[in-house]
Amino acid sequence: MEKSRILEKGLPYVGNKNQKAPQIIDALPKAKSLVDVVGGSEAISLAAATSNRWEIVIYNDKRTTVVNLLRTLIENNKSIDLDLYTHITRRQFFDWRDNQPDSIERTLILLCWSFFNDEKSYLWGKDKEQVNLDLIQKYIVDDDHNLSIKDRHQKYLDSNNPIRLSPISRIKRLELIQETQISLPIIYLNMDYSELPINENDVVYCDPPYLNSFHRYGGFDDN
Repeated sequence: MEKSRILEKGLPYVGNKNQKAPQIIDALPKAKSLVDVVGGSEAISLAAATSNRWEIVIYNDKRTTVVNLLRTLIENNKSIDLDLYTHITRRQFFDWRDNQPDSIERTLILLCWSFFNDEKSYLWGKDKEQVNLDLIQKYIVDDDHNLSIKDRHQKYLDSNNPIRLSPISRIKRLELIQETQISLPIIYLNMDYSELPINENDVVYCDPPYLNSFHRYGGFDDN
């Protein structure tokens, strides 16, 4: 996978280390196992699993639906039809946020269609929503599935339209996760960090949420 696509690995997530992942991986020592304690976007675990530096990569996150979404994208990659999430209106977004139970689908929509990936605010103001949705309908929505989302996104870029369609860039990253060929399986865990099975000489990568962050990461307790 070319460098530009490696840098796009991982969920569109607050604090995503996708652009720094190769440098972080290079700086970590080799061992049998790498434990990604607060895995978040999975950028570090995906980079580790394609690096051949460890025999085992363990991805962990406290948010159940984030873990399940990533595991589904990797292990059952075509079971999620990303085309279903290329055209989400403001009304639909707030219905998913306020009325629907936590699920893989809800997590995907809130991550890809929120401002700054905060999972709270719809991406665009009311004055820009319809224009941007019309552009997505024109260039991105493909009922016949003839093109990949990546190809449709490129078609939009080639049009030289100055409006930036952030959700399609984010959904394209999910498509890249689906296409990722990893060198070894990733073990997915959904545990509190204090309960993780960490063995002597394991390499432990821990990038906890920032203190006083506005984003709560599923209720992470800084103290």
